[in-house]
Amino acid sequence: MLKSNLLNTFLILIILITPISSGFAISSENIKKSSYIENLDTCESHIIEGVPYVGQTNLYCCQASLTMILKYYDINTTLEEVLYYIGAGYSIGYTYNRLLLIPFYELSYNKDDMEFLSLIYGLSAEFYHPKIIIEPISWQIYWEKIKQYINRDIPIQTSIDMGTIPYYKDKCPHMTLALHSIVIVGYDENKDIVYYNDPGTAVFTNSEDGTYANMSIETLRKAAHRAFFEMKLPLVKKYRIWAYEKVTDPLPKEKALELAHKRNIQRMKGDKYSYDKDCRKPYREFGINALERFKRDLESINPTILTISYKISNITGFFNFYPFASMPKIEKGIYVEKLNISQFLIKNGNLSSNCMHDAILIKQEAQYWKHLSQLHSDLYTAIHTNNILKAIQLSKTILDKMINVIDVIISIEKLLINDTKI
Repeated sequence: MLKSNLLNTFLILIILITPISSGFAISSENIKKSSYIENLDTCESHIIEGVPYVGQTNLYCCQASLTMILKYYDINTTLEEVLYYIGAGYSIGYTYNRLLLIPFYELSYNKDDMEFLSLIYGLSAEFYHPKIIIEPISWQIYWEKIKQYINRDIPIQTSIDMGTIPYYKDKCPHMTLALHSIVIVGYDENKDIVYYNDPGTAVFTNSEDGTYANMSIETLRKAAHRAFFEMKLPLVKKYRIWAYEKVTDPLPKEKALELAHKRNIQRMKGDKYSYDKDCRKPYREFGINALERFKRDLESINPTILTISYKISNITGFFNFYPFASMPKIEKGIYVEKLNISQFLIKNGNLSSNCMHDAILIKQEAQYWKHLSQLHSDLYTAIHTNNILKAIQLSKTILDKMINVIDVIISIEKLLINDTKI
């Protein structure tokens, strides 16, 4: 009897799982035939005219994509303004363990941030991804959603994997998964083409390559399918869309700056609830609290253990133990972000007394982040190129200098927080 029940249960599970499994097994060729290639006589096409191009820096593809959409709606803004409104230059998170010490700064493009920007700019916003995760159904839902918006002359921001786009593959042949944002501005199913603006070409090739560029619909499917923005097995979220419509006039600049500054200072204070909930998952500390925790972790590092561990791992090749490998690049990024925000604040100094006050201090802070980046590079060189005794001596001196620099950064941020006029 028990064996019979177990057998029946097993058969029921097989029946339930088989349709789902076969759904995942459908090839891209079958997807092509079922979704758009087979019905060429009923295919549609539409191109939105006048979506301007905005290039990104090394980061900020999402914010640059949004800036294109704002400019399309004749909203007077810049990428730098968008970055300031959502906390760039004021926001930092920190994740830490014994092997990895990383402060991270691009924490300003999630749902809460976009809702705040929608308030500033007079927009309604939809953040969408298919709830069904079975292929090809999820792709078809996503594709139909895009067409509905494009047909209404609403440009669509979407996530893709850069590694599937030909000009990125040529420039970076070893690129694997790299999340990126583009703006879809049109499509032609008869020609099997999607038209889009890509902010990344301003960095990788040139602006012209990313202005009303085109790729096949199948390339978009692969690129969007690989762009996982949340992975909680067995559910993998992908095919993400941001859609914005203009519903009213933007807030006056003075009011927008006031609201953004109040929010930015809360972030700098370390109020985790001023960050999007998606940021609160991977990072343990925020704002000035993150800097103080980073300083304490640096103080706890033993130069002897750090040097010997690195030397052994480097000789054996078993595990490259070096907790600061990515730090020079990250700190250089923080320097650039803070420098750019300070320049934005100087340009808008006549609109708010907070602008000039913050601009001076953030510009000073930027220079210390640049110095910290160089010290981290010096630390690696000292450990990597010297014998153990010399490396230990040098690393201790450099770590002490790094701690002193972080102390100065913390003191500057305390001035920003305490002197602010809210």
